[in-house]
Amino acid sequence: MLLQATNPFRTAADLDRALERFEECGERGLVSIGEVDVSPILMRTMAADGTLSHTLAQDSTVRRQDMPTYCTVNGVIYINRAEEIRPDTSLNDNPVGWVLDHSRALDIDEPADLKGAQKTIARR
Repeated sequence: MLLQATNPFRTAADLDRALERFEECGERGLVSIGEVDVSPILMRTMAADGTLSHTLAQDSTVRRQDMPTYCTVNGVIYINRAEEIRPDTSLNDNPVGWVLDHSRALDIDEPADLKGAQKTIARR
């Protein structure tokens, strides 16, 4: 299990549940994930000339309620079998996702993140 120090709000219960899910699934790895707020169906890349290209090859005329659920790796919990770890292993590519509540998935990477964490702690 890899637990990065930059994720202070995960709980022991989160770790227990993620480990239980990992043991149940029998796969080589698990990574914590969270649902994204904006579907990549609606995302575009923009070229230097301002023209837009779809990020996904999917029609964006679908109703938002009918769009599939998309998730992002939040990096709070990684679990892998030791024998599966290689020099080129990307833990972000673990095959099983485990949904972690957004409130416990804060990642402190820069000073603004730390200020946000301090505000969250002060409200508790």
